[in-house]
Amino acid sequence: MSEPRTRKKHFGKVNKHHRNTICMEQAPQIWPGTGMSQDYFNEYGGKVMKLEFGLEKVADLFRRHPVKRYEERFPATVYQDVVTPENQWRVQRLDEIAQEANARFSDVSRFTKDDFERTVTEVRCLIWDDAV
Repeated sequence: MSEPRTRKKHFGKVNKHHRNTICMEQAPQIWPGTGMSQDYFNEYGGKVMKLEFGLEKVADLFRRHPVKRYEERFPATVYQDVVTPENQWRVQRLDEIAQEANARFSDVSRFTKDDFERTVTEVRCLIWDDAV
């Protein structure tokens, strides 16, 4: 009787020429001017869409789906060049914002619509280099 087959979790792809080498994936949709993945904005995108339904809906999303730090969304074990010398300060600031946002925006009594919009604007600026 043969052993049951189990699926192994692979990070990256095995290089055909060097079978022992793991080739890391590139983070998706890297913005050339900043080296940041545009996909990271999805951590905030759904919450922005809920804003029109009120702050309680935004707070509920933050409680159920906290914003991930940049390297949580794009782990260095999977993606190459997630943090580079050029984007390191941006990643650090995005991580600070995520921590602050999760603490503040999960409680509707601790923020206003303007507070939330300012935070989202800073995230956009860090990703797309809009006058940071």
